[in-house]
Amino acid sequence: MIGNEPKETMVEVTFDRASCDVKCNCCLFEFKGILCRHSLAILSQERVKEVPCKYILDRWRKSVKRNYVYIKTSYGVQHLKPHIQRLELLCNQFNSVADFAAEFEETSSLVEATLCTLKEKLEAWASHLRKSSKVNGEEAQVTLC
Repeated sequence: MIGNEPKETMVEVTFDRASCDVKCNCCLFEFKGILCRHSLAILSQERVKEVPCKYILDRWRKSVKRNYVYIKTSYGVQHLKPHIQRLELLCNQFNSVADFAAEFEETSSLVEATLCTLKEKLEAWASHLRKSSKVNGEEAQVTLC
């Protein structure tokens, strides 16, 4: 509405039946990652029963891991508190190492390579712990070195 008058605008939506691609010149999906009503209307008109996966971005999924969920709150879930405390401690240490290492290319490369190796070892260790806890219900001892 502009004043008391409705503003009429034309939008053009193109739809490819073969690939189920929909493109609207209002560009809402390109700017905000949300399918516009124009595109949804065309999908409905074309009897598409489900929105194609390519239009559901990870940020809209329940399964996405978000780092901000680890922000400390006074009303946090009790069983997550030890995990959050460990995460905060590790993040603080990683940040101090990163600050120190970033000063020189050589130290930065060393830390990056070391972290890649450490991550691989941790993934293997966690996988082993998960498997052994499923087998006998106990936590396994594995060395990182």
